[in-house]
Amino acid sequence: MPNTFSLEDLNRAIETKYAPFYFTAGSDQYVLRQVLRLSKSERDMVVAEMKTLEGFQDADADEDGILSAIENVLSLVTDNNKGPDLVRLLDHDLIRVQMLLEMWGRISR
Repeated sequence: MPNTFSLEDLNRAIETKYAPFYFTAGSDQYVLRQVLRLSKSERDMVVAEMKTLEGFQDADADEDGILSAIENVLSLVTDNNKGPDLVRLLDHDLIRVQMLLEMWGRISR
């Protein structure tokens, strides 16, 4: 019996593997796209911000720099230009933005 795989099967597999991460707050929904679903320029900016975050590994890290880098990533990956709204919603709270980034990161691998 031959193995067959259609374009529909391929698209379904891609949508399953690279599904976005949905974050809701009340009636608002934010769609955080996976890195591979971003445009090349957005992806390059996210990669640059993630490299910046890697540089903040020591205990004396600049908290404002970390917060800014994480907020930039969240803003870039949030669909429909709702990134700034999401950042405002999280109230520039380092714990909130870091936790959301970690949760999004788990599905973006």
